[in-house]
Amino acid sequence: MEESRSKALLYAVIIFLVAVIIALIFFMNFDVSLSKKEAETVKSEETIVEPNGDENVVEKDESHLIEITSPSKDLMTFNKAPILFEGKVAEGVQKIQVISEGVENEHVYPYTDDYTLKNFKAGDRTFTYRVNTGYNNLKAGRNNYKFIAHFEDGKKAEAKISLNYVFDGEGVIAFDGCGDPTKYKNQKWYSDLKADFNALATKAYDKPVLFDVWNNNFNSYGVRELCYAADSGVVILMSSGEYCSLGHVYRYSVASGDLAEASYPSEKTCATMFEFKAREGNIVPISGGFGDAGCSGNYNYEYDFLLNKITLKNSDIKCVDL
Repeated sequence: MEESRSKALLYAVIIFLVAVIIALIFFMNFDVSLSKKEAETVKSEETIVEPNGDENVVEKDESHLIEITSPSKDLMTFNKAPILFEGKVAEGVQKIQVISEGVENEHVYPYTDDYTLKNFKAGDRTFTYRVNTGYNNLKAGRNNYKFIAHFEDGKKAEAKISLNYVFDGEGVIAFDGCGDPTKYKNQKWYSDLKADFNALATKAYDKPVLFDVWNNNFNSYGVRELCYAADSGVVILMSSGEYCSLGHVYRYSVASGDLAEASYPSEKTCATMFEFKAREGNIVPISGGFGDAGCSGNYNYEYDFLLNKITLKNSDIKCVDL
């Protein structure tokens, strides 16, 4: 009887110890899990970041604020320039950086610009920023702007806005005259364009160019004239063709370095393009003509430099009996 009681007591002690061990394991795991959650909560409160991954960029923090007050809405459409941005910031801003970006479309090539406001002083609470087609921060189509406020504590805040600028054909892209291309030889893009053009001339005629085609306007490859639009970084140029051929027109983007030949009318003609005329909206008229075997003709073409396409507008051909 005494032996049975001893065994029962031993079993009870073992069961009690097992229960204590299980309880200890449970509470230890719960405490570790709670500590992890608390740590994660603290981290999320201390480091509030936007999707760009920059831990210095705060979001929805009144002490680190930048706000665009004008234009009043995103993606507004404008047809006149310049356009003025206005905004306000919280205390402690040392400088404001503006990154602008033009989206490529059928009218213009893309652009990017990174600018620090010069008129904004540390501690100012308001700011202005002006965009225009001649400043490399506004082009026809959609333009995106990101304003970044740099605070004295190392934090940054951002405000983004976009607008549409309508090409109205009245000076958004303005060429500063056409003529001898060598007058632009001091431009940074000049040597690159010259090299690209020489390479295209060699490829077009399937034989090496053994002379400087750029400066020889009287050979069959030479550049007749060049026009440059500084506000949009667009260059158009015309070169002579071989005998009884139209010639060639190219459009060059200073920003991208892309040199593209225009498309031409399907009609076969011996009329050679002579010169660019005054721009009319997005159309640059081109005069041309020919004379051979008792016949002569005057041709008028239209070059849409936005679409990089040439069409024949009209022609007048006269022949005399020999």
